[in-house]
Amino acid sequence: MPAFLSATNLTLNNRLDNISVHFKPGEYWHLLGANGSGKSSLLQVLSGLENDFLGEVLIQNKRLSAYSAFELSDFYTLVTQHYESDFGISVKEAFEFFNATAELPEEVEKVLQVKILLNKPLKQLSGGERQRVHLARNINQVWPSLKNGQGILLLDEPTQQLDPYFQVNVLNLLKYIVKLGNLVVQSHHDVNQTLNYADKVILLDKGKVFRLGETDKVVTPVNMTSLYNQEFREIADPSLAKGYLLVN
Repeated sequence: MPAFLSATNLTLNNRLDNISVHFKPGEYWHLLGANGSGKSSLLQVLSGLENDFLGEVLIQNKRLSAYSAFELSDFYTLVTQHYESDFGISVKEAFEFFNATAELPEEVEKVLQVKILLNKPLKQLSGGERQRVHLARNINQVWPSLKNGQGILLLDEPTQQLDPYFQVNVLNLLKYIVKLGNLVVQSHHDVNQTLNYADKVILLDKGKVFRLGETDKVVTPVNMTSLYNQEFREIADPSLAKGYLLVN
């Protein structure tokens, strides 16, 4: 059965203030907001990494805290923003530590191109290579559930260290995963990419929901200008991709 995720009245110290949202299977959500607006904090609470909060997180009407880590690992994962390793192991060994095999599904390997990195030590990877490995490992962990449209992917700025080629490929992969019936929720900083990929958006400002809803109704020049304190205007040229231009 596809997994529903909901959050009610989430409050966390000075980082989140009374946030409520209901996520449905087959939706692709982006979290937008300035640095320190609460995007990472919200993902940490939703994932179970942060437990010192008020409110409630439910999966299939069952409290997140009632699930064991083993149960969640089959269908639920958070791709964190930073991934470091001090161990002198190869990419292949890292994969096999978390998964039964280092073999990636064709759909994932085609996008992230990790096979050529398997024999490299983790310590020798560039930032972008490390991010591709981090993404691939987490997706691979829950792939059986994702393939059946029963997974939930939470991602904290998954494209931040990737070049434009891999950024677009990753966003397309996530869109494909959503089309299989899964839920994907990610934080992001590129407003134009959000406008062109996300189904729904939460705008966060100082730990509060500033706006929430369908992308084309929420990601507007007026809202973006207010959220980031920088002027945005709509691109008028119909030959260009749908998006907004930041005006300095």
